[in-house]
Amino acid sequence: MLDVPTAPALVVPLGTAVNGPHLRTVHRQVIDVLRRHRPARMDLDFSRSVAIDAAGMRGLRLCRADAAQLDCRLVLVRTSLLIRSLLEAAGLGAQIDVATATPAAS
Repeated sequence: MLDVPTAPALVVPLGTAVNGPHLRTVHRQVIDVLRRHRPARMDLDFSRSVAIDAAGMRGLRLCRADAAQLDCRLVLVRTSLLIRSLLEAAGLGAQIDVATATPAAS
């Protein structure tokens, strides 16, 4: 078996509120990272996020769709139980990968 190293995920940190105005900025960042780096995986870091609204969820769907077009796996990392519950209630848990464990530091 050949051990092929994989590039680490690129991480995009999110702010305290994942809402419409903030997600527009994040969406632009995601598009920029996808164009410049073409990563196989991109992590959206929710470690500072305490709230998400419907506009934020729509923004996450857009980010996921853009990543999928370039064969990039979008993963939400360091999400709180509250955020994960809200994503599941909105039906996003089945559409977007949500890491339940904290990723190892790189």
